Amino acid sequence: MRIRTVSKILCVSLCLSTGMANAEEGPLSLDEAIRVALTNNRDLKLASMEKQRAEVRFRWAGRLENPKLDISVNDDFVGEAEGEGTYSVAFSQAFPLTSRLNDAKKLSEFQLTMADAEIAESRRSVAMGVEQAIIQLAVSRHEQKQLDALIKLNQEIVDFLQLQVSRGESSALEVVQATINGNSIKQKVRAAEAEQRGLKLILNRAMGLEPDTRVQIEFSLSLPDETPNQRISVDQLLGKRPDYLLSLAKVSEADFVIELEHANRWEDISLSLFADRESATDEPSGLEENTLLGIGVSIPLPFWKRNREAIELAAIDRIAAEQRIDTLQFRIRSEYEEAFQLGLDSYTLAKSIAGDLLSLAEQNFLDLRLAYEQGQASLLRVQLAQEKLIELKSIELDAIAAYHHAASKTRYVSGDYPIPNPTAREQK
Repeated sequence: MRIRTVSKILCVSLCLSTGMANAEEGPLSLDEAIRVALTNNRDLKLASMEKQRAEVRFRWAGRLENPKLDISVNDDFVGEAEGEGTYSVAFSQAFPLTSRLNDAKKLSEFQLTMADAEIAESRRSVAMGVEQAIIQLAVSRHEQKQLDALIKLNQEIVDFLQLQVSRGESSALEVVQATINGNSIKQKVRAAEAEQRGLKLILNRAMGLEPDTRVQIEFSLSLPDETPNQRISVDQLLGKRPDYLLSLAKVSEADFVIELEHANRWEDISLSLFADRESATDEPSGLEENTLLGIGVSIPLPFWKRNREAIELAAIDRIAAEQRIDTLQFRIRSEYEEAFQLGLDSYTLAKSIAGDLLSLAEQNFLDLRLAYEQGQASLLRVQLAQEKLIELKSIELDAIAAYHHAASKTRYVSGDYPIPNPTAREQK
């Protein structure tokens, strides 16, 4: 009954589907990309081998040892050579005095169930890596898009200055300064492009795809309309974590091990069936033959070695398993609170910048650029306004990125990776 109960609990951790999605057929959603990773990731395929090992151990656990066949021949050819001798055949089988075999079978069955939870924990880590890479890639692309827009605006300033220089109404030094400013922004674009190339390789590796595979991921950096302030209860949080469910199972596993080690205090009893053929000289009739059949029993006496060491070590392992539960509970609660608070703070910061502040900075830059073209503002003021706009956009993007990373961490901590129903493309 205990095995079935814990097995039912552990099955909750297997919520990550392994349905296949083709990465090159079209844009994938975040969950579809995770699904591809869970199907193709090489590390997960290696992790599944542990379950196969557990299945083999379960299949062969709880079986009797092989029987023994003993054959012996005695002859007096080196003695008086009268033809006397004994020929003996014995068949013996060891049987446990305790429930050792049954306990070993139960332990193996339970470890088979635990293998599923270990695989689920590995899937959770893979899903987290894929999501983080997708977020970072989306952030880098968004940054490049912003910089491209600023380069376009800066080029318009350079073109205007060159026109002014040709008319003798501006200094060539101002053209140089504006060009340097534009080239500085272009360097940031090149850095973003290099970052994206690296992130694409990381994403392909996490998804189990070849480095040259082209993957399109649909991911929006938009923020939710309402403040994300809905916390998950501790019970819900713990119930979705494969590693926590696995820690609970470790306690039950330790109980099984203790039972098995207690059963191992007594060695197996051996029953044997033997047949002896004896040839002996019996005066005055001479050489006679006789056949003997018998049953033997071998009972071990545990006077000294009673498996005390293994029993005590198993008891310590159980205490350690209980302590790991408390440690993991504390860590999960702390990680969730850290991720949740970071997401809340990042959301608040990004919303405050994305509102009137960023709009004001953008309008100020455009107004100063127009004023400069009309001779009412200096190039320095335009450049300072541009730098402030870049700074605010950078702060906003950092806050947005921090929010999505925190949301991803919250999802990871809570073990919540829902996989949508297969799309029409996958069903084909």
